[in-house]
Amino acid sequence: MIYFSCMPDGISSELLPKMPSPETPKPVSGVEQEKSVEQSLEIAQERVGEQQEQQQTAPSDTAPRHVVVSEPVLEMNDEWKVQILSVLDENLEDAMSDMSPAKKEEFLAAKKELAGKIRSMLDEAVVQFAAILLLVRKWLAMIPRVQTYFLEQESKLKTDKIKKLAEELRAGRVA
Repeated sequence: MIYFSCMPDGISSELLPKMPSPETPKPVSGVEQEKSVEQSLEIAQERVGEQQEQQQTAPSDTAPRHVVVSEPVLEMNDEWKVQILSVLDENLEDAMSDMSPAKKEEFLAAKKELAGKIRSMLDEAVVQFAAILLLVRKWLAMIPRVQTYFLEQESKLKTDKIKKLAEELRAGRVA
C-alpha cells in the first residue's frame, strides 16, 4: 500500500499546532438572547467610546483642531426629539414625585440622553426596536422601588408609541 503525504520531508504532524474542533452551538432561549442583545449594545457603545477617545488623543499632522464633535448635536426644536420626550414623560408623574431632587435630576438627564439615542436610532435605515425596548427598560429601572410589572408594561407601551411615532414621522417626511 502506498501512502501519500502532503507534509514536507522532515516535518511530522506532531510538531504542528492542534486546531480545536468546532463546537456545536447551543439553542438560545429568549432571556439569553435578550441578554446577548444587551451585551452587544454595551460592547458597541464601549467601542464607539474608545474610538472617540482615540480620535481625540491621536496626534494629527495638520494644525490642532479646537472643536471635536463626537455626536451630532440635536436641537431641542427637533420635532422628533420633542415628541420622543413627551412619550417618555407619559404616566411617570407619580414616580417622579416620589424621587429625591438629586435622583430626579439624574433621571431627567438620563431621559434627555435616551431621547437623543432613540432619535439617532430612528435615523437609521433599519430601526431595531428591541434595542430601544432595552434602553427604555434600563432607563425606567432607575425609578426607586419600581415594580417589575410596571417596568415591563411601561417600557413596552413607550416602545410601541415610539414605533408608531416613527412610522408617522417617516410617512410625513416622504410625503
